[in-house]
Amino acid sequence: MGALLLGAVVAIGVAGCSPTDKGAQPKDTRSTCFVSKTNGYLESTIAQDLRSHLQQNVQKKKLTLKNVDDLAQASNGQCATVITYGSALTKQAVKFAKKNPAIHYAIDGAMQPQSLPEKPQTADQTSLPQNVKPYLIDIEQGGIVAGYIAAGITQTGIVGTVIRDKSGEGAAQGFAQGVSRYNQLHGTGIEVHGADSSQATVSNDINTTVKELVEAKADIIMAVVGQEQASIPGLSGKAEAFTQALDDNKTGIVWVGENGHDNYDKYAGQSLTSLLIDTAPVARALVKAIGDDSFNAEFFHGSIANNVITLADFHDYTAWISDELRKEIESLRSELTDGQAKPLPSPKAKSSQDDTGSNPQSTEGDKTEDDKDKEKSNTEGDDAEKSSAPSPVN
Repeated sequence: MGALLLGAVVAIGVAGCSPTDKGAQPKDTRSTCFVSKTNGYLESTIAQDLRSHLQQNVQKKKLTLKNVDDLAQASNGQCATVITYGSALTKQAVKFAKKNPAIHYAIDGAMQPQSLPEKPQTADQTSLPQNVKPYLIDIEQGGIVAGYIAAGITQTGIVGTVIRDKSGEGAAQGFAQGVSRYNQLHGTGIEVHGADSSQATVSNDINTTVKELVEAKADIIMAVVGQEQASIPGLSGKAEAFTQALDDNKTGIVWVGENGHDNYDKYAGQSLTSLLIDTAPVARALVKAIGDDSFNAEFFHGSIANNVITLADFHDYTAWISDELRKEIESLRSELTDGQAKPLPSPKAKSSQDDTGSNPQSTEGDKTEDDKDKEKSNTEGDDAEKSSAPSPVN
């Protein structure tokens, strides 16, 4: 009798803890929940775009998409899959995934690639539960290329960043890494004002920040300011403050999250390029992973390689991009696409002018008289082209 009673108690105990161990069970296998929590303008814009593309793709797969306010609600069993966007949700989403193994999760930022030595890997897919598909929209990667380009054409040796909120930090940090990469390769000392490799400065007073950068002789500025969503196509708030600050100078601009050349006619001539984000490939990859019979947990890296991140045309600045710089840009793109950076060669020796700061990109000390004669002949033709291109400074 005692043995039977003990067996009954054990059976009850196992049955009682089983639902807790398994977590929530999906009630609708064709339903997907989308949860976002953003840190500002850029992330909010990306979240809206991603939600729209997800909606289009789930309909093709005959799935349904629910917009849910928080992870707890999304993880209660109403959806078989939960897609999250926003760095503020990453850690919390992984915790929910561990508690609910029967639900599939696609989590933004759950894994970070190591594109360059300056960009450390912060997560490993092997540490994630099997029901998680990590993905990343790698804005920082586009910033790296943009920063390299800016360093390659600056005439003053000083470039800068202006960001309206924390959602622009990744782009600004990438921009600083790109400048650092250029400096390492060329032995130059291009300065970045407004951001460094670990921290970006959020500009509460955009107008003042731009004027300070211009006064510091920054001739290329990366801008994460954006149009206010409530007033498109007009300008208001921080975006208007930024454009007003450009009225009295000819600073070149790298726009982020919008095509500045097309959106701002008045400043089209100052638009070096625009860092653009297309979430359509991301949405297709995520819905394909959840819509097929088997869940695909492979990391999806939204990057230059799959056109999630692109840089727009140089337009009036085309003449400023030398053949040598174009080759270096393509080489950098290839390294980022491969996910591995090649070892840097020894930097070119700087001339005595570099040490005084009077000509940060000069390498005259390395050139022979023949080199100088050839360069003089080549630049005569280049000067005619550059005369019609915008001047980075007044």
